Amino acid sequence: MDLDRPLPNRDQLSSMTALVLITLSLVRLVVLPEFSFSFATMGLLIEFKLNTRLIFLFLAAALTTAGTDWLVRSHPGFQSGSQSFQHWIIPMLAAYAGGALVTQLPAGSAMWIGLGLIVILLISVLITEFIVVSPQDERYPSATVSIFALAFLLLTGGFFVLRSAGIRILFSFPIILIMTTAVAWRLLLLRSPEPSILPHAVSIGLILAEIHAGLHYFPVPPLQESLLLFILSYAGIGLMSLHLEDRISRRSLTEYGLISLVALLMVVVFL
Repeated sequence: MDLDRPLPNRDQLSSMTALVLITLSLVRLVVLPEFSFSFATMGLLIEFKLNTRLIFLFLAAALTTAGTDWLVRSHPGFQSGSQSFQHWIIPMLAAYAGGALVTQLPAGSAMWIGLGLIVILLISVLITEFIVVSPQDERYPSATVSIFALAFLLLTGGFFVLRSAGIRILFSFPIILIMTTAVAWRLLLLRSPEPSILPHAVSIGLILAEIHAGLHYFPVPPLQESLLLFILSYAGIGLMSLHLEDRISRRSLTEYGLISLVALLMVVVFL
Protein backbone atom coordinates (compact mmCIF):
# COMPACT_ATOMS: atom_id res chain seq x y z
CA MET A 1 0.00 0.00 0.00
CA ASP A 2 1.25 3.49 -0.84
CA LEU A 3 1.42 5.19 2.57
CA ASP A 4 1.08 8.64 0.94
CA ARG A 5 -2.05 7.68 -1.03
CA PRO A 6 -3.61 4.74 0.86
CA LEU A 7 -6.78 3.03 -0.34
CA PRO A 8 -9.10 0.56 1.39
CA ASN A 9 -8.23 -3.11 1.21
CA ARG A 10 -10.02 -4.57 -1.83
CA ASP A 11 -11.04 -7.74 -0.01
CA GLN A 12 -12.56 -5.79 2.85
CA LEU A 13 -14.35 -3.41 0.49
CA SER A 14 -15.75 -6.15 -1.76
CA SER A 15 -16.81 -8.33 1.19
CA MET A 16 -18.71 -5.50 2.80
CA THR A 17 -20.50 -4.32 -0.34
CA ALA A 18 -21.41 -7.93 -1.20
CA LEU A 19 -23.00 -8.42 2.23
CA VAL A 20 -25.03 -5.22 1.87
CA LEU A 21 -26.11 -6.20 -1.65
CA ILE A 22 -27.22 -9.66 -0.50
CA THR A 23 -29.12 -8.15 2.42
CA LEU A 24 -31.07 -5.79 0.16
CA SER A 25 -31.72 -8.58 -2.35
CA LEU A 26 -33.30 -10.73 0.38
CA VAL A 27 -36.16 -8.22 0.72
CA ARG A 28 -37.80 -9.85 -2.32
CA LEU A 29 -36.90 -13.42 -1.35
CA VAL A 30 -37.64 -13.67 2.38
CA VAL A 31 -40.92 -12.93 4.14
CA LEU A 32 -40.69 -12.41 7.89
CA PRO A 33 -43.67 -12.11 10.25
CA GLU A 34 -44.79 -8.52 10.75
CA PHE A 35 -44.42 -7.17 14.25
CA SER A 36 -46.58 -4.28 15.43
CA PHE A 37 -47.62 -2.66 18.67
CA SER A 38 -49.58 0.45 19.56
CA PHE A 39 -50.37 2.60 22.55
CA ALA A 40 -52.43 5.71 23.25
CA THR A 41 -51.05 8.88 24.78
CA MET A 42 -52.42 12.43 25.01
CA GLY A 43 -55.34 11.45 22.79
CA LEU A 44 -53.08 10.06 20.06
CA LEU A 45 -52.84 6.46 18.92
CA ILE A 46 -49.18 5.62 18.34
CA GLU A 47 -48.58 2.53 16.21
CA PHE A 48 -45.29 0.95 15.22
CA LYS A 49 -44.97 -1.63 12.46
CA LEU A 50 -41.84 -3.62 11.72
CA ASN A 51 -42.00 -5.58 8.47
CA THR A 52 -39.55 -7.52 6.31
CA ARG A 53 -38.43 -4.48 4.33
CA LEU A 54 -37.63 -2.37 7.40
CA ILE A 55 -35.79 -5.22 9.10
CA PHE A 56 -33.50 -5.77 6.10
CA LEU A 57 -32.96 -2.03 5.63
CA PHE A 58 -31.89 -1.72 9.27
CA LEU A 59 -29.64 -4.75 8.84
CA ALA A 60 -28.04 -3.25 5.70
CA ALA A 61 -27.43 0.03 7.55
CA ALA A 62 -25.91 -1.85 10.51
CA LEU A 63 -23.63 -3.90 8.26
CA THR A 64 -22.52 -0.73 6.48
CA THR A 65 -21.77 0.98 9.79
CA ALA A 66 -19.70 -1.96 11.04
CA GLY A 67 -17.88 -2.26 7.70
CA THR A 68 -17.10 1.47 7.62
CA ASP A 69 -15.61 1.29 11.09
CA TRP A 70 -13.56 -1.73 10.00
CA LEU A 71 -12.22 0.08 6.93
CA VAL A 72 -11.51 3.38 8.67
CA ARG A 73 -9.56 1.72 11.47
CA SER A 74 -7.39 -0.05 8.89
CA HIS A 75 -6.15 3.33 7.58
CA PRO A 76 -2.40 3.69 8.32
CA GLY A 77 -3.02 7.23 9.55
CA PHE A 78 -5.82 6.34 11.97
CA GLN A 79 -4.79 7.18 15.51
CA SER A 80 -5.29 4.47 18.11
CA GLY A 81 -8.00 5.50 20.57
CA SER A 82 -9.57 8.01 18.14
CA GLN A 83 -13.30 8.06 17.46
CA SER A 84 -14.59 6.86 14.10
CA PHE A 85 -18.36 7.39 14.38
CA GLN A 86 -18.28 10.57 12.28
CA HIS A 87 -17.29 8.35 9.34
CA TRP A 88 -20.40 6.14 9.79
CA ILE A 89 -23.04 8.75 8.96
CA ILE A 90 -22.85 9.10 5.16
CA PRO A 91 -22.28 5.36 4.42
CA MET A 92 -25.15 4.41 6.75
CA LEU A 93 -27.42 6.92 4.99
CA ALA A 94 -26.29 5.51 1.63
CA ALA A 95 -27.28 1.98 2.65
CA TYR A 96 -30.61 2.94 4.20
CA ALA A 97 -31.89 5.69 1.89
CA GLY A 98 -30.48 4.04 -1.23
CA GLY A 99 -31.84 0.67 -0.16
CA ALA A 100 -35.27 2.15 0.60
CA LEU A 101 -35.46 3.58 -2.92
CA VAL A 102 -34.21 0.42 -4.65
CA THR A 103 -36.48 -1.97 -2.75
CA GLN A 104 -39.48 0.04 -3.97
CA LEU A 105 -38.60 -0.67 -7.59
CA PRO A 106 -40.50 -3.44 -9.41
CA ALA A 107 -38.82 -6.83 -9.54
CA GLY A 108 -36.73 -7.39 -12.65
CA SER A 109 -34.10 -5.40 -14.50
CA ALA A 110 -35.00 -2.11 -12.80
CA MET A 111 -34.27 -3.52 -9.36
CA TRP A 112 -31.00 -5.13 -10.46
CA ILE A 113 -29.84 -1.89 -12.07
CA GLY A 114 -30.75 -0.11 -8.84
CA LEU A 115 -28.73 -2.59 -6.78
CA GLY A 116 -25.77 -2.06 -9.11
CA LEU A 117 -26.01 1.69 -8.56
CA ILE A 118 -26.14 1.11 -4.79
CA VAL A 119 -22.88 -0.83 -5.00
CA ILE A 120 -21.21 1.99 -6.96
CA LEU A 121 -22.56 4.55 -4.50
CA LEU A 122 -21.38 2.60 -1.45
CA ILE A 123 -17.90 2.05 -2.87
CA SER A 124 -17.61 5.77 -3.70
CA VAL A 125 -18.71 6.82 -0.22
CA LEU A 126 -16.43 4.34 1.54
CA ILE A 127 -13.35 5.28 -0.47
CA THR A 128 -13.87 9.01 0.15
CA GLU A 129 -14.47 8.44 3.88
CA PHE A 130 -11.29 6.37 3.99
CA ILE A 131 -9.28 9.13 2.30
CA VAL A 132 -10.46 11.92 4.64
CA VAL A 133 -9.20 10.02 7.68
CA SER A 134 -5.93 11.87 7.08
CA PRO A 135 -6.17 15.64 6.43
CA GLN A 136 -2.54 15.49 5.25
CA ASP A 137 -3.55 13.34 2.26
CA GLU A 138 -3.16 15.35 -0.95
CA ARG A 139 -6.53 13.97 -2.09
CA TYR A 140 -8.27 15.36 1.01
CA PRO A 141 -9.75 18.52 -0.65
CA SER A 142 -11.24 16.61 -3.61
CA ALA A 143 -12.49 13.83 -1.31
CA THR A 144 -14.18 16.45 0.88
CA VAL A 145 -15.97 17.90 -2.14
CA SER A 146 -17.07 14.38 -3.10
CA ILE A 147 -18.46 13.73 0.38
CA PHE A 148 -20.42 16.99 0.25
CA ALA A 149 -21.93 16.05 -3.12
CA LEU A 150 -22.76 12.49 -2.05
CA ALA A 151 -24.17 13.66 1.28
CA PHE A 152 -26.60 16.12 -0.34
CA LEU A 153 -27.62 13.50 -2.90
CA LEU A 154 -28.36 10.97 -0.16
CA LEU A 155 -30.07 13.54 2.05
CA THR A 156 -32.40 14.43 -0.82
CA GLY A 157 -33.11 10.73 -1.33
CA GLY A 158 -33.93 10.42 2.37
CA PHE A 159 -36.35 13.35 2.15
CA PHE A 160 -38.01 11.74 -0.87
CA VAL A 161 -38.38 8.35 0.84
CA LEU A 162 -40.01 9.90 3.91
CA ARG A 163 -42.46 12.01 1.91
CA SER A 164 -43.41 9.27 -0.55
CA ALA A 165 -43.94 6.76 2.28
CA GLY A 166 -46.63 8.98 3.78
CA ILE A 167 -45.21 8.70 7.30
CA ARG A 168 -47.10 10.60 10.00
CA ILE A 169 -45.59 13.90 11.07
CA LEU A 170 -45.17 12.50 14.59
CA PHE A 171 -42.50 10.16 13.20
CA SER A 172 -41.19 12.04 10.16
CA PHE A 173 -40.36 15.19 12.18
CA PRO A 174 -37.80 13.51 14.49
CA ILE A 175 -36.41 11.46 11.59
CA ILE A 176 -35.81 14.61 9.53
CA LEU A 177 -34.33 16.32 12.60
CA ILE A 178 -31.90 13.49 13.37
CA MET A 179 -30.97 12.80 9.74
CA THR A 180 -30.32 16.43 8.83
CA THR A 181 -28.50 17.17 12.07
CA ALA A 182 -26.21 14.15 11.59
CA VAL A 183 -25.36 15.06 7.99
CA ALA A 184 -24.87 18.73 8.84
CA TRP A 185 -22.58 17.81 11.75
CA ARG A 186 -20.52 15.51 9.53
CA LEU A 187 -20.10 18.11 6.78
CA LEU A 188 -19.36 20.99 9.16
CA LEU A 189 -16.81 18.80 10.93
CA LEU A 190 -14.95 18.34 7.65
CA ARG A 191 -14.59 22.09 7.26
CA SER A 192 -14.21 23.18 10.90
CA PRO A 193 -13.19 20.36 13.28
CA GLU A 194 -14.23 22.11 16.50
CA PRO A 195 -16.15 20.71 19.51
CA SER A 196 -18.75 23.51 19.33
CA ILE A 197 -20.16 22.40 15.95
CA LEU A 198 -23.01 20.21 17.23
CA PRO A 199 -25.33 23.08 18.35
CA HIS A 200 -25.00 24.63 14.88
CA ALA A 201 -25.87 21.31 13.24
CA VAL A 202 -28.89 20.88 15.54
CA SER A 203 -30.15 24.35 14.59
CA ILE A 204 -30.00 23.40 10.89
CA GLY A 205 -31.82 20.13 11.63
CA LEU A 206 -34.55 21.94 13.58
CA ILE A 207 -35.13 24.48 10.82
CA LEU A 208 -35.41 21.78 8.16
CA ALA A 209 -37.71 19.64 10.34
CA GLU A 210 -39.98 22.63 11.02
CA ILE A 211 -40.16 23.46 7.30
CA HIS A 212 -41.01 19.82 6.61
CA ALA A 213 -43.74 20.00 9.24
CA GLY A 214 -45.17 23.10 7.56
CA LEU A 215 -45.23 21.38 4.16
CA HIS A 216 -46.58 18.09 5.50
CA TYR A 217 -50.27 18.97 5.22
CA PHE A 218 -49.97 20.66 1.82
CA PRO A 219 -50.42 18.67 -1.41
CA VAL A 220 -46.74 19.01 -2.32
CA PRO A 221 -45.37 16.18 -4.52
CA PRO A 222 -42.58 14.15 -2.85
CA LEU A 223 -39.97 15.13 -5.44
CA GLN A 224 -40.78 18.81 -5.11
CA GLU A 225 -40.59 18.78 -1.31
CA SER A 226 -37.35 16.80 -1.29
CA LEU A 227 -35.74 19.28 -3.71
CA LEU A 228 -36.97 22.24 -1.68
CA LEU A 229 -35.48 20.76 1.50
CA PHE A 230 -32.25 19.97 -0.38
CA ILE A 231 -31.89 23.59 -1.50
CA LEU A 232 -32.50 24.89 2.01
CA SER A 233 -30.11 22.37 3.60
CA TYR A 234 -27.43 23.26 1.02
CA ALA A 235 -27.78 26.95 1.80
CA GLY A 236 -27.94 26.41 5.56
CA ILE A 237 -24.90 24.13 5.77
CA GLY A 238 -22.91 26.28 3.34
CA LEU A 239 -23.58 29.52 5.22
CA MET A 240 -22.98 27.89 8.61
CA SER A 241 -19.66 26.55 7.33
CA LEU A 242 -18.60 30.03 6.25
CA HIS A 243 -19.73 31.42 9.61
CA LEU A 244 -17.64 28.88 11.54
CA GLU A 245 -14.62 29.73 9.37
CA ASP A 246 -15.30 33.44 9.94
CA ARG A 247 -15.50 33.96 6.18
CA ILE A 248 -19.11 35.04 5.87
CA SER A 249 -19.61 38.31 4.00
CA ARG A 250 -22.23 40.29 2.12
CA ARG A 251 -20.99 38.74 -1.11
CA SER A 252 -21.36 35.16 0.16
CA LEU A 253 -24.83 35.93 1.51
CA THR A 254 -25.82 37.37 -1.86
CA GLU A 255 -24.40 34.37 -3.75
CA TYR A 256 -26.18 31.78 -1.61
CA GLY A 257 -29.36 33.85 -1.62
CA LEU A 258 -29.43 34.16 -5.41
CA ILE A 259 -28.55 30.50 -6.00
CA SER A 260 -31.24 29.38 -3.56
CA LEU A 261 -33.83 31.74 -5.02
CA VAL A 262 -33.18 30.62 -8.61
CA ALA A 263 -33.24 26.96 -7.60
CA LEU A 264 -36.49 27.40 -5.63
CA LEU A 265 -38.14 29.17 -8.55
CA MET A 266 -37.09 26.36 -10.91
CA VAL A 267 -38.50 23.71 -8.55
CA VAL A 268 -41.80 25.56 -8.12
CA VAL A 269 -42.28 26.48 -11.78
CA PHE A 270 -41.04 23.39 -13.61
CA LEU A 271 -42.14 20.58 -11.27
